[in-house]
Amino acid sequence: MINGNFKFVQQDNFSAYLIALGMKPLAVKALQHSAPNISIEHNGPHIAIKVITHQERRTINLVLEQEYTSRSFVTVGEPSQTYFSQYYTRLEANTLITQELNDPSSLIVLIINETDMTMVLAKSGISAKRQFSRL
Repeated sequence: MINGNFKFVQQDNFSAYLIALGMKPLAVKALQHSAPNISIEHNGPHIAIKVITHQERRTINLVLEQEYTSRSFVTVGEPSQTYFSQYYTRLEANTLITQELNDPSSLIVLIINETDMTMVLAKSGISAKRQFSRL
């Protein structure tokens, strides 16, 4: 049930979350107006999350319950605004939970339902939500 394609609908507190990540004001403004499409492919322990915006296309490939290195889930693609970190993702029913291993305050949760997906992002006590409809 987590396989699917999702279109951005709305967000709440996303700018505050980006500021908590340490992003520069220009990058915050650019990302605040991004409207990504997300595709999730789940095959056994393997997950591919494809993020498509007007600026870029990228894929995050991971194996559930194994550490992996990835570029930040939220980025504008500028070297000064992009960082790599260690992550760990687990699947609980219809929810993907990703923890940044170097920062216990950083968490990304994808709650996937038949009609939509909610992305909850947290960093240093600041949380944001992004809503997506299933295509």
